Amino acid sequence: MFDAVGVALVREKTMIGNATFSQHQSDGAIDDAQVSGLRVLAPHIRRAVIISNLFDMKTVEAATFTATVEALTVGVVLTDDDSKIVHTNAAATAMLAANDPLLARHGRIAVQSATTTSTLQSAIAQAAKDEAALGQKGISIPIPRSSGDPLVIHVLPLRRGHMRAGLVQRAAAALFVASASGPPQLPHDALIQLYDLTPAEIRIFELICDGQTRDAISSQLGVSVSTVKSHLLHVFEKTGCRRQVDLVRLARSLTFPV
Repeated sequence: MFDAVGVALVREKTMIGNATFSQHQSDGAIDDAQVSGLRVLAPHIRRAVIISNLFDMKTVEAATFTATVEALTVGVVLTDDDSKIVHTNAAATAMLAANDPLLARHGRIAVQSATTTSTLQSAIAQAAKDEAALGQKGISIPIPRSSGDPLVIHVLPLRRGHMRAGLVQRAAAALFVASASGPPQLPHDALIQLYDLTPAEIRIFELICDGQTRDAISSQLGVSVSTVKSHLLHVFEKTGCRRQVDLVRLARSLTFPV
């Protein structure tokens, strides 16, 4: 007999991926501490999946790295641990030339929002210093374009990667700038397995992240406002979130916009 807990990694039209962790009954049931540890690891696993969907890191040789990066339609920026730009692909170069949405300030990567710039540079520094502590901070950092189109930046630590020796030696992190248009498509299995959300709670979660008010959700689902509030309270308790904006951030960390 085994006890197991699973994490949904990918749920796309052409790919579904899950990771399952199990232990023998002689070690007892999986406890809350182990589940909490998995919640810490899950963002790092998903980050690896997100980036590997862009290109297969296992088959890319150092000699073809530049050509591979240049072929990507998303913006790619390599930075050192102080956020100084080391390399950009064509898409990122165009963004920097237009100052939209990426900027170069004294050689350091930045965006129009001072707050978002601080978040981004902090994530880069954390990725270079201690990848394990990066958590969800480097996944889906939202940045708007001047047109209003939403984008996200994914921060991939490079310091410990097996490709590290073949990259520009000063590069400590790779930034992938991708579109985030469209409402979040939440992986239901991840929400069930990680947070034990019920189908009703997941639906409330989705509608809140889609910008719906409690009254609108009540009308759409044909339930009372008090029922909506009750489900939402359970979502907050199970996910550890305190505000609706925190739920939106969590949703972004669980989606795969690249």
